[in-house]
Amino acid sequence: MIPQRIAFVFSGQGTQEVGMMAWMFAAFPEARETMQEAAAVLAYDLGRLVASGPESRLRRTEHAQPALLAASIALRRVLGRDVAPAVCAGHSLGEYSALVATEAIAFSDALRLVALRGRLMQEAVPASRGGMLAVLGISTRRLQGLCDLAQGDGVLEIAAYNCPGQRVVAGTRGAIRRLGRVLERERVAALPLAVSVPFHCRLLRPVVRTMKSALAQASIVRPRWPLVSSVDARVCRAPAAIRRRLVDQICAPVRWESTIRRLVAEGVTGVVEIGPSRVLLDHVRRTAPRLERFAVTGPGDVERVRRLMHG
Repeated sequence: MIPQRIAFVFSGQGTQEVGMMAWMFAAFPEARETMQEAAAVLAYDLGRLVASGPESRLRRTEHAQPALLAASIALRRVLGRDVAPAVCAGHSLGEYSALVATEAIAFSDALRLVALRGRLMQEAVPASRGGMLAVLGISTRRLQGLCDLAQGDGVLEIAAYNCPGQRVVAGTRGAIRRLGRVLERERVAALPLAVSVPFHCRLLRPVVRTMKSALAQASIVRPRWPLVSSVDARVCRAPAAIRRRLVDQICAPVRWESTIRRLVAEGVTGVVEIGPSRVLLDHVRRTAPRLERFAVTGPGDVERVRRLMHG
């Protein structure tokens, strides 16, 4: 049975890589045009950076965020405006992509916002000061207790609730190292994340004021399609509420598991990930295994999703 209510979910930071979605840029002129549009807004050749690197530059938050936004919107445009989702959601940064896709924010405005967001985040915490750690197979209560034990005089907070059995912790580098040692003694699996900023924790409070001002001046309208915010897993329609959540998400944890459950409550029967990876689909599988899952990794998948959405 073909699913009739399809959600689009948009990838977050950490999924970027040099050469990502090369198949799309090779096959679809609208994807190349999207990157050219982004380059004009940002005043540097984003398409070349995505295609050729260097990896160290693309990994920097100030470049990774616009790159992921542009790549995701390029794919959304390739699928076609007549391909209408029942609802959209985005993981952290992906919420900006979702807002562009729902026509709540213009692409050019979103590019400027995420470029500013990325630069402020990069400046707020020097690369050697913070870190993030994905923790697997542990209850939230137990993880919080271990964080309290390891925190010391640093910062250590749960930054993302991605799916059952997967949490991400962010904080100061020393506290992250102490937690890693504690988890090793407890025989809990943990994986350091290759990020340059400890996202979704209070270390990013210096970013809030400037982003709040920028968002207050941005043109935001009611989304064409419903949007579920990953800040609180609520359907978000009013422009004022959208602005508030985009400010809150800077320091608040990502409630992605709850967001997936909200999609189910909204009657969604299938999910298409819009972005360069299948990470969000894996979270969907672990949280709501009955949902159909669709990745777009080549021209054949584009046609498959188009047929699915028109079915």
